[in-house]
Amino acid sequence: MENNNETIQSVAKPSHFRIPTVGVLASLVGVIILVTTQTPGSGGPMLVLLFLLLAFVGILSVTSLIIQGATRFFGISSFTWVRLLYTSVAIASGVVFLIGLQTLRQLQVVDVALALVFEILLNFYLLRRF
Repeated sequence: MENNNETIQSVAKPSHFRIPTVGVLASLVGVIILVTTQTPGSGGPMLVLLFLLLAFVGILSVTSLIIQGATRFFGISSFTWVRLLYTSVAIASGVVFLIGLQTLRQLQVVDVALALVFEILLNFYLLRRF
C-alpha cells in the first residue's frame, strides 16, 4: 500500500507523461481536422465550442507537461497530482477565456491584465491550499 501511495503522489515518474502527451496529440489532431474540414461561419456556436474544448484539452496537456518537466528539472518532490491538475486547469481556463474573447473580437489589453491578475491570485490560492 505504501508503494501505491508513492506512485500517486509523485509527478516525476515517466509513466505520468503518457496521459498529457496523448491529450496534446489528440487535441492537435482534432484541431487540424476541425480547421481543415469546417469553416467558422458554417458550424455556428457548436463548432466554436468544439474548438474551444479542443484548445482547452491541448493547453491543459501542454501546461501539465511543462509543470511536470519543471518539477523534475528543479527536483520539487512535493508537487502532487492534485496540485498539478488544479494548476493546469486554472492556467488552461484563463487562456481559453482569452481565446474566447478574441473569437468574439472583444479582447482588449485590460482583459489580458485582468486575466493575468486572476491567474496569479487563483494559482497563489491553489498552491497555498493544496
